[in-house]
Amino acid sequence: MRNLNVERINGITKLKYELFPPAVLQAAESIRQLEDGFVSKVIVCNFGMVKAGKSTLFNALSGFDQQPFATGEIRTTVQAQNVDNGRFIWCDTPGIQANEEDTEEALSAYANADLLLFVHNAIDGELVKQEMEGIQLLLDQTGNDSSFWDRFILVLTNAGQKEDAELMRITHSIREQFLKRWSREPAAMFVVDSLTYLRGVGRQQQVLIDNSCIPLLLDHIETRTRQLADQKLSWLEDKRKHRRENFQRLFDQELARRASEAYASDPEADKLLSAMEQCHSIVRTKAKALEDELAALQSNPIARYHAPVEPFGYDYNSSYVYSSEYSAEQAARTQFEKQCWNKFHPSLDTAKGMIKMHYDKLDHYIAEPGMPYYDAVQKAVKGIGDINTAVVEKLQRYAISSYPKISTVFTVENGDGKTADLRLKKADVDYYGDFSRELYEHHGMDWYMRANIDTDYYDDYVGESWLGNAKYKRKYKYSFYDARRELLEQMTTNIKNAEYYIHASYKRAAIDFISQLQARCTERIAAVKNQLDQLAADVKKRINKVEEHNQLADSKLNELRMIAEQIMQRNDDKQ
Repeated sequence: MRNLNVERINGITKLKYELFPPAVLQAAESIRQLEDGFVSKVIVCNFGMVKAGKSTLFNALSGFDQQPFATGEIRTTVQAQNVDNGRFIWCDTPGIQANEEDTEEALSAYANADLLLFVHNAIDGELVKQEMEGIQLLLDQTGNDSSFWDRFILVLTNAGQKEDAELMRITHSIREQFLKRWSREPAAMFVVDSLTYLRGVGRQQQVLIDNSCIPLLLDHIETRTRQLADQKLSWLEDKRKHRRENFQRLFDQELARRASEAYASDPEADKLLSAMEQCHSIVRTKAKALEDELAALQSNPIARYHAPVEPFGYDYNSSYVYSSEYSAEQAARTQFEKQCWNKFHPSLDTAKGMIKMHYDKLDHYIAEPGMPYYDAVQKAVKGIGDINTAVVEKLQRYAISSYPKISTVFTVENGDGKTADLRLKKADVDYYGDFSRELYEHHGMDWYMRANIDTDYYDDYVGESWLGNAKYKRKYKYSFYDARRELLEQMTTNIKNAEYYIHASYKRAAIDFISQLQARCTERIAAVKNQLDQLAADVKKRINKVEEHNQLADSKLNELRMIAEQIMQRNDDKQ
């Protein structure tokens, strides 16, 4: 461990350390600069790209007869320049992104600023990528201080070079950029023309001065500087806190790096132990997924069987006419009985046979896709196989004699008396009782006829009487469409209700089977967790040997931590 010396220079703690990272030194120096560079007056600082018009803007705002900030066609501002107007201080900065030195100079000036004017040339349209990154740099430098946006003013210069409609489009686009990047619009945004203002002052033309909008911006700045003057001491405390925290963070990072050099380690053991922990997490996640999948399957293990319904005939309208309503009704009754009623019970018998044939297959374990018991076992096999594959993928790069593994073989009792993992419980099926009552339920043919036979009549012309009057004879027709529909609906409902009782019995058997499957999976997954725990215990023994050596390094690291505390304490003394 190299020696770390702490010296007191100009009343501020400063670090000197062989090969110590510059970031830590800069963090300590920033604390010193904050204390030494603090001024009671509010500092108004500009920030922006090269040739955005920052210096010209400050010349217009400052109000001096002689323009204090240099301007020109080429880059003129390379160092921050402060001008005191008696009430507050203007700070003109170099343009960002011209080179690294200018950007650092601008950021350094902003470190002590109280009010920030971000200057953008309206001729360029919306903000470019470098400007967005520059604003983010400012925000990062404050540590995302909540007061940053309250102290941020966006100024668009050279407004006279654009039409009003174009300026409105540009400002709208910039607001959209802010919303997309920072989820907020600029709290204050001004569109000005510095050159128009300076010409107005030089020619003493108030119209030019007013049209430049510089007076509006200056009023806003003076109002904000008066407000900020009362807040400056509290901001000093906030900045001090932020820089101390930044120094502590960087110092802690360096201590962590030194610790990695001071401590002995067994990287392979650490990685293996980490892999073991990841395996545990994988096993838990995939086991939960398998449990949820089996639970979902258990809630609906067997699909309802919808036995096909044999349709009745379609001749439900009479093709003949009848001389009386009674004869039409009798013909309808005869035709309905032949076409529908006589097929009702045979169709139900056929449905019963199909239901029995469908469910009889579930009395045995059939290893075919689509069979519910087989599909449930395959889900378990796949889930456990996924666990095995994931564990092997995590551990295969390490020297392990054997990988933890779960058996994916499940045996099912088939009646031969051999011990098996799963037992298929026979469904308690009764094709009589409730099943038959539901299947053959009906109201009787007369009920369907009375409620649903329709007769209709019409007058048929048969000639003229001896007096010359037209003679008509009334004729009748029938329709049993509604009766046929009612009987068909009755049959469909009967089959569905009867099938429910058989389905319920097989559903109970399937739920019992899946419950057994869940229990076997839980047992096997618990066993593989125990194997992982045993492997982890062996790895920890290797790590414990390393820890004995590392205890000697703890005292040295504690000394460094004490030094960091002393640095903070000395800064507290300076305050």
